[in-house]
Amino acid sequence: LLLAWDAYPPDQTFSRSAPGLPSFSVLVTSYNQGTINFTQVTQCIQENDPVPIKIATVSDSGIVVLFGVVSEGVPPMNQASS
Repeated sequence: LLLAWDAYPPDQTFSRSAPGLPSFSVLVTSYNQGTINFTQVTQCIQENDPVPIKIATVSDSGIVVLFGVVSEGVPPMNQASS
C-alpha cells in the first residue's frame, strides 16, 4: 500500500507550513497487486491514527474503487448472541 495523499477540508486557517490533521488519508493499490490482508489494513490504521484512512484500488482500465476503513473492530463470530 502506498500513502498517496492526505485530504484536508476547505478552511481559511489552512497553511502549508502547519496544515494540522487531515480529514482522512488515501492509500492506493493496484488490482494486479493481489489482495490486501487484514494485518496490512490493521497496521495502516495504527500507523495513521488518529486520522482515518481510505483505500483506493485502481484497475488497468482506470476504474477506481474507494473503501473507507475504520478501527471499530470485528465482532466475534464464535460467541452466542445474547
